Amino acid sequence: MIDGNYNALSYERRCEEADVIIQMLFGRLDCLSRCLRRYRINRGHNRPDMTKGCDEKIDWEFIRWILWDGRTRQRRDLYRNTRSQFHEKVIVIRDQRQLDCYLRGSCPFPS
Repeated sequence: MIDGNYNALSYERRCEEADVIIQMLFGRLDCLSRCLRRYRINRGHNRPDMTKGCDEKIDWEFIRWILWDGRTRQRRDLYRNTRSQFHEKVIVIRDQRQLDCYLRGSCPFPS
């Protein structure tokens, strides 16, 4: 399993070898809200899914990435091209309702 936006690390090869590609394209305000909630819950502590010593933190640079820098035209084009090139194995999830549905296995998702 590969998680994250690591498109500089053999992106094409990883997409070719993947069984399923899930694009979670939540809105920027929803992402910021989730980040702030996670920070409030875990502030000053190490989340179970993080490396030891990486305490939860938030700063302006990360907020800027959530709202703008992580949503560049280049990144949107990359996701669009991935959907086009690997359409048979891409699932696009745009909100919590779709994510819940996918996790329950109760509804299919068109790309």
